[in-house]
Parts: sequence; structure tokens; C-alpha cells
Amino acid sequence: MKEFPKLKENQTAILRAEISTGHVLDESFNIVVDNKQNVYTVFESVEEAINFSNKLLDEKPDIEIVIYGSEKQVLHFLTN
Repeated sequence: MKEFPKLKENQTAILRAEISTGHVLDESFNIVVDNKQNVYTVFESVEEAINFSNKLLDEKPDIEIVIYGSEKQVLHFLTN
């Protein structure tokens, strides 16, 4: 899994995981098995990350999403 991205002050990053197993998923919804897979998606604001995440949850109700702030703090934990 790639390292946590370096975020600017208002940027956020999301991480996806399967609800049933807790397996972390990459941006293509594949289980992360190596350091080459991109697991974080960066957004310019928390609102942008929430909107994107809600759309993902509509399409994939079997995942959970964590939204992180620039200091690696959890801002939101989203599920259906």
C-alpha cells in the first residue's frame, strides 16, 4: 500500500475497504496486495470528498469509506 499522501491544509484523502472483510481496496476496488496500488484518492475539500464518497456508496453499498484530513486525522467514516 502506498504511503499516506502529502496533503495541503484543506485537502482530504479517502480510503476504501470492504465492509465484510475489512480488506483495503485500491481505486479500482481490488484488494490491496502490494505497494504499487493506489489506495488514497485526494480531494481539494472535505465537501468534495463527501460528495464523491456518497456517489461511490450508491454504486457499491458493500464498501466503507474513511475521509482523512491533512494531519492524517479521521474526519468522516461513511457506510450505507
